[in-house]
Amino acid sequence: MSDGLPLISILRRLEAILRRNDHPQADYVAAVATIAEWDSTAIGPALASGAMWGGAGAVWDVGQFERKDDHRCYWRLLVQLVEAMKAQGIESPSAESRAEIFSQWLESLD
Repeated sequence: MSDGLPLISILRRLEAILRRNDHPQADYVAAVATIAEWDSTAIGPALASGAMWGGAGAVWDVGQFERKDDHRCYWRLLVQLVEAMKAQGIESPSAESRAEIFSQWLESLD
């Protein structure tokens, strides 16, 4: 794994949306971003984890946003996150599957 800056940037933007909408998943995303700032090679397991891509309560599963634009931006950021993960060699079939669904949803809204 090389430069983690794209991952950190995406994670910080996800965190900001989650905090603006009072979602507790912001704390997990912030923790992963902080770890990446110290050692980007250490975040693979956290990014591919159930806390990110698992079931109810996972980061991807957040569904309530104050602004419609936040929801669309959140989905776009999750897709970008999965692309950045793949670029860094971080594999997660669950993440890739969800990103595909988000991409389809976003296309249907445009």
